[in-house]
Amino acid sequence: RYLGECGASVLALEGSFRRACIVRSRTRDLDNVTVVAEKLSAFETPRQFDVVTLIGVLEYAALDDDTNEPAKAMLRKVASMLKPDGFVILAIENQLGLKYFAGAPEDHIGLPMYGIEGQYRKTQPRTYGRQDLMHLLSAAGLNTTIFMAPFPDYKLPVSIVTEAGFCSEGFDAGAFAWQSVRRDRQLPALLSFSPERVWPEIVRNGLGLDLANSFLVVGAHAPSALSVSQVLAWHYSADRAPQYCREALFSRDEINNVTVTYRRLCPEIGSDHADSALVQFDCPKSVRYTEGRLLSQEFIDQMGSD
Repeated sequence: RYLGECGASVLALEGSFRRACIVRSRTRDLDNVTVVAEKLSAFETPRQFDVVTLIGVLEYAALDDDTNEPAKAMLRKVASMLKPDGFVILAIENQLGLKYFAGAPEDHIGLPMYGIEGQYRKTQPRTYGRQDLMHLLSAAGLNTTIFMAPFPDYKLPVSIVTEAGFCSEGFDAGAFAWQSVRRDRQLPALLSFSPERVWPEIVRNGLGLDLANSFLVVGAHAPSALSVSQVLAWHYSADRAPQYCREALFSRDEINNVTVTYRRLCPEIGSDHADSALVQFDCPKSVRYTEGRLLSQEFIDQMGSD
């Protein structure tokens, strides 16, 4: 629905007829959205697409196709449907995500340690580590990939960190990971360690992307104008009243300084609605990024010490 509201011409493919009916009901007022009830493996069309999204889809490849390598077959099918300059947007849990080592249950099977121990059976949904995912994408002909890490995961992210963000000197990518830990709606009450205290060490040792809880990947046949090389991270304040919601974009400028650029997510609600006698909402266009240790991190360390 969101893509349709943005004005895109959308073909929504749903393998379940019941779910396809629900999708059609939710988009019944959008003439630019077409809903088809069909498995991807059986779907045929002469059309090619600018963008194909697989958001929480690739892990179910074995339920769509009974070949020996269903994930590879799914990605090859998707790659064949792209225009020459088109790309795939893929979101999936990381089999080796840090929260699963801490004892969080595997998202589809519901058992702790199931994924990181590689217990998946052929007919089950399954997730992949970063190297496996890169190999699958390459085998499908999607040789140009951009890997990013949504936190706490791809389902309800508040932050997205790029590969450049994880290896950028003078930029604290770990802050996006540890500050979002408790925003995970699926996190169990008890874990074997405190992810808030582990994430800074993980990122400092260059493992932030490999141990992210989820991946957000853009794949294409060849390099194109699509690039996030200067972008370090995005952060979204989307749980506020609409007039206060905003996006913060962290990037490198032309003289290699880190800047933060803000964008209001509901600009149609004027600034008059954002200010009152008690609240003044300041949303500057751009500010300088400031390094430092957060008070909340000090508090977590104190509360986690004997």
